[in-house]
Amino acid sequence: MRYPRVRILQYHGIGEYPESLFGLREETFLDQLAYLSETGYNVVSLDDALNYMKNSRKVPENVVALTFDHGYSDAYQKVAPLLLARGFPAAFFLNPFWIGVKREVSGKEVSHMGLREIRELADNGFTVGLYLGEGRSIEKKGKDALIFEIREKRSLLEYALERDVSYAAAKEGVLSRRVRRFMEAEGFRGFFTQCPTRRASHPLAVGRIQIDDPDQNIFLMKISNSYLFYKDSRAFPVMRKLKLNWLVHRVSEALGELKSFNVADGT
Repeated sequence: MRYPRVRILQYHGIGEYPESLFGLREETFLDQLAYLSETGYNVVSLDDALNYMKNSRKVPENVVALTFDHGYSDAYQKVAPLLLARGFPAAFFLNPFWIGVKREVSGKEVSHMGLREIRELADNGFTVGLYLGEGRSIEKKGKDALIFEIREKRSLLEYALERDVSYAAAKEGVLSRRVRRFMEAEGFRGFFTQCPTRRASHPLAVGRIQIDDPDQNIFLMKISNSYLFYKDSRAFPVMRKLKLNWLVHRVSEALGELKSFNVADGT
């Protein structure tokens, strides 16, 4: 069965993060939320997003879902209040081994949400899911090791939350057929990774669009339907190799700088 593609945005940290952690400044994130709200986008939960995939031939153009990886403390301190203020649902994916932990990543000390914070997110209607692979491609793990990781981490997270966990995500990589069958048998509703998946759309192979660029023009391009098709196509690796995606980013930045110069110059 072929499923239509749905627009799922993948965020990491919101705040001051080194470039290697793909964070986004809070003011940029606020601008993006304002744009989604003011231009009529329908921000939906993962449940609703997958229902669109399973029950519609075509997902409405204004449908978008928001996801946040790693379970950093800013997810609770900054992100959740901003989403609640706008009535936006979202999903937060975390590693249960990192609950309440501080650690150094790429030279920056990051703190993760504690047990009280993640339970409060769930109580407020947000989806809390399982984060796999510890920031690396899950394709680098053996199938048996990945199945063990899914079982162990899901059990720990469900114990911590005192509720079922039916969604999982990874920074990148797609599931093998064996692991996908395992997750289906275990009752997982969805698995989310990063585009490009180079696979037909499926609830257990949903490619997300990473949002980590401060350029508003890039954000507008990434939430367009044409970008969703292009980013998850087999042609994308070729375009990346030719650095065409880099060219688009640089042109957009140049246009943004020119616009700022004209505003400052009064022209």
